[in-house]
Amino acid sequence: MRSRRVLQVVTVGMAASVLVWVATMAIGGRQPGPQQVSASAEQMAQKEAIDDGLRAVDASLAGPLGAVASVSVIVDRSHALDRVIALGTPALPELISRIDNSSENGLHEAILAICASRIIKADVGGPPDTGLCWSTGKEFPAVWKTYLARIPAAVAAITASDIQSDEKNIQLVKLGTPAIPFILDEVERGHSELSSAAEALMRGTVEMDGASAKGLATAAWARQNKERFAGLRSLVSEAK
Repeated sequence: MRSRRVLQVVTVGMAASVLVWVATMAIGGRQPGPQQVSASAEQMAQKEAIDDGLRAVDASLAGPLGAVASVSVIVDRSHALDRVIALGTPALPELISRIDNSSENGLHEAILAICASRIIKADVGGPPDTGLCWSTGKEFPAVWKTYLARIPAAVAAITASDIQSDEKNIQLVKLGTPAIPFILDEVERGHSELSSAAEALMRGTVEMDGASAKGLATAAWARQNKERFAGLRSLVSEAK
């Protein structure tokens, strides 16, 4: 009876693997909390969206997209991949993990890399001497880790530089959304001139949950909303 009660909290449409996991937890005498079930459902939704996106691309290659050479253009023209990008920050670990664990090094891996770049609103790349050069999907995870690890120091250096505030904001925006928590740290310390960069990067992210970012990046708001961007901060911290 106890197993049945636990299984009843799982929605009918949830994937079979989640059902098995919940049942196993119940048999062992431990009931998963709502957050655990929600997180598992979110992960399944991410996997399904990514699978759907890749299948849609494969199908489209026989049509108009088949003549397109650029992976970036394929990503930008795919509505199915738009849905992957709309998943936002929570989908990044799954995208990078798929590239890492893939035995292939082709179109799918490159697409996943571009999707990750689109999510963070940054061009993750650079000349060979920067350590940020990648030309295939399988090369991307190492560059991704290097890019993330450099963000805190980059934000600090830009903040401390003598360049004009407008140029500081331009350079900070180029770092992408993983820089948000570190820019807000500087805003909280009194660098209000950096608020426009924070607002530009926050706009349209899942962390803002549809709320407008305009005029929000004040010291008080930054202090009160740190948890919104905990996922991004963890992403950077884990790359060090």
